[in-house]
Amino acid sequence: MISFLKSHLALSISFAALQWLAWPASGYAPILFIAWLPLLQLQYRYSISHITTKQFFGYTYLAFMFFNIAVTWWVYYASLFGVVMAVLLNALFMTWAFLLFGFIQKKCNHILSWLVLIPVWVTWEWLHLDWDLSWPWLTMGNGLAKMHTLIQWYSYTGVFGGTTWIILINILLFMAIHNNKSRKRIVTITSIAAACFIIPATVSNYQYQHYTESNSPVNVVVLQPNIDPYNEKFGGLTGQQQLEKMMQLTQGYIDSTTDYLIGPETSIPYAIWENELPQNPQIVYLKNTLHNYPKLTLITGAATDKLYPDSKAISATARKFRDTTLYYDTYNTAIQIDSTSVMALYHKSKLVPGVEKMPFPQLFKPIEKLAINLGGSSGSLGVDTAPSVFINQSKLASMAVAPIICYESIYGAYVAKYVQKGAAWLCIITNDGWWYDTPGYKQHILFGRLRAIEMRRSIARSANTGVSAIINQRGDILNHTKFWEPAVIKGTLQANNYITFYCRHGDYLAHISACLTVLLLTCALILKFKN
Repeated sequence: MISFLKSHLALSISFAALQWLAWPASGYAPILFIAWLPLLQLQYRYSISHITTKQFFGYTYLAFMFFNIAVTWWVYYASLFGVVMAVLLNALFMTWAFLLFGFIQKKCNHILSWLVLIPVWVTWEWLHLDWDLSWPWLTMGNGLAKMHTLIQWYSYTGVFGGTTWIILINILLFMAIHNNKSRKRIVTITSIAAACFIIPATVSNYQYQHYTESNSPVNVVVLQPNIDPYNEKFGGLTGQQQLEKMMQLTQGYIDSTTDYLIGPETSIPYAIWENELPQNPQIVYLKNTLHNYPKLTLITGAATDKLYPDSKAISATARKFRDTTLYYDTYNTAIQIDSTSVMALYHKSKLVPGVEKMPFPQLFKPIEKLAINLGGSSGSLGVDTAPSVFINQSKLASMAVAPIICYESIYGAYVAKYVQKGAAWLCIITNDGWWYDTPGYKQHILFGRLRAIEMRRSIARSANTGVSAIINQRGDILNHTKFWEPAVIKGTLQANNYITFYCRHGDYLAHISACLTVLLLTCALILKFKN
């Protein structure tokens, strides 16, 4: 037993186990500040040539694979293929990043070279945000979502500040452990580690206690119709039946003071043509429902199709009608309807790889139908090239809202683009029932609260199934629903036009890290060839 605990495999398993014990929604987040110690010990053994490069790769890959399985196993309920590919590929990408750190650290071979892990890992997380295999669910900074009172400074740094914080303290503790021959140095490094934890936590707690929201109220009613995504959403009920079920929930909740009614993702589940929206029976039904409330604006989700009359103007994701020369795109759409004749549409841009889209569509277009779309149709969905805000012309500019669809709420820099375009509050529409009663939907809402802190924007969150809620600008989850039951939330959130430092400057920590990583890698290569 003792020999196993000292083995390389034990270090791999310990890393994954500590991450699992720390990760939301049921984990204890402070464990993250020691969770990297087993991997750092593995790297130490590699640096002194106790293990080969091949062994280092193998044990590191196992560590990240176990980590991915332990935290995101619930994706299985949506797609077995999706979870297998997510685990195998994400673990591989993480391993490459850690091996890059290992290469640089081994070549530099200095006490401070352990700090190289910070820019290398932040650079990896940043690069993972914006490509066709993007899966930033396990960004380290997300792991602190439960202790939101201690990360209020995300409004300055975003989640990469959290990643930096976690890895820095792990490295300092590791350095203290490996300086066991010098008690004075142990005390010094441990004191620095303690200060690096206490100071940001204290500053954050002060921010949390003293933050005051602007007084610009928006009255909202948030719906959770709880239509089973497997047995009713895309087969058991017609689109009209689903809308009627959703709108019946509003009785007794909306009145002349209600500003916004929020419905979930794909409330209209079967695709409707965008060029025929005013005549579509389901749109007409919704407009008639709103007729008695001229002040009221509805934001909800729909599956929509767009026809391309000119085949030369088609997108990379366009599908061809059989036996014709015409093409069309299918979208996961947010739609705004009010008392005017104007309707606003936004097409989801951040799609789930392998679930809503086939990665690298130009390369894999012949097999795109293998993509499993949780929006109700096969093949890759179309996207908008940039986020857009919904502005109701009958309301003040402070009512501009960001229509964020499901998975997009994971991307801090992307959500910041809504705010830069004037969004005074955030609307998240989602459907989290694909994962049943697992950590998936709980993590999703917790990660959403990070966007509230980063942007200092209140959130109205409508989930078909999952958790619907109102979240304030400090990240507090206010009145919220229970899982898997029809419910309605009526409340008031505060709009805000202030632009945070993070929103204004974006992922600047990642940009700095990328520059440092390139510089450090160059130095390591020079040392390698020089030697």
